[in-house]
Amino acid sequence: MSALWFDNVQLIRPGEGIAPGRLLVEDGTITNVDPPLESCPPDAERIDGGGRLLGPGLIDLHTHGVATFQFDSGPEALAAGAKVLPSFGVTCMAATIVPRTRPDLLGHLAEIADALPRMEGAQVPGLHLEGPFVALAGAGCATLPGDVAFLDELLDACRGRVLAMSISPDTPNILPVIARLRALGVAPFITHTAATAEQGRRLSTPAPTTPPIFTTSSRCRSRRSPACARSAWWRRFTPTRR
Repeated sequence: MSALWFDNVQLIRPGEGIAPGRLLVEDGTITNVDPPLESCPPDAERIDGGGRLLGPGLIDLHTHGVATFQFDSGPEALAAGAKVLPSFGVTCMAATIVPRTRPDLLGHLAEIADALPRMEGAQVPGLHLEGPFVALAGAGCATLPGDVAFLDELLDACRGRVLAMSISPDTPNILPVIARLRALGVAPFITHTAATAEQGRRLSTPAPTTPPIFTTSSRCRSRRSPACARSAWWRRFTPTRR
């Protein structure tokens, strides 16, 4: 068994704060936070943190690239970016790809998806597709109406490695797309939208066995309306912290 003993570090404790502490990692798993000094395994590698910060690796669910590497460019850029991300504290990501309208779109997605198991550095368990079923253009996104048949083509090209897809409630025919995504365990990610609260309420409450619906930046149709659509979605769909 391999063991790492981190001492003299400032531990980032999610939801609590930052405080001095120690950490024991055995066989790649954190087994003890602030263990007693006498519990250090005799064969453990001791690492003096010099008072620096130590915290959980970050998981980035929406990232298009890092440094000069744009993940849309292809597997080489994605692989290079995955190696850089740990230096910023990111140890896992859903690489975000914009499925732009192009003749070789499905082949391009397949090439990226096939390369995921070979990534080094930050783990890349899957992709986040930003579009093409969104209502507002931006970041090069296509604004296509919901199309379940095309959705299945996109997901098949990605080898079943799509973790999330950005969609808009105000996209025509979007409800069948959302239903299909959730049936397959893909999280809908609401963005690129100017939907009303009523359009947001058309979405059904997630069942316990389906992925939640996440929200990101959106804008109201009217500044005079105090009930922004995003507020309605946030109250309705954000999972309760347990």
